[in-house]
Amino acid sequence: MNTSDTEFELRRNQQLRQSLIHFQFICTKSEVSDGSSAKAHSGPAKEETTKPHALHTGAD
Repeated sequence: MNTSDTEFELRRNQQLRQSLIHFQFICTKSEVSDGSSAKAHSGPAKEETTKPHALHTGAD
């Protein structure tokens, strides 16, 4: 019983690892494509992220 449980766990872990790697690859790919457009708008994007953060710190 322990042997089959271990084999099942190993297979499950392998599948989880593969899906995680695949998911990370998709995320990295989208970050790269978003990164090029984000660099073009880096100025306004930084202002937008700074303002809500300043309001948030004031509220605290």
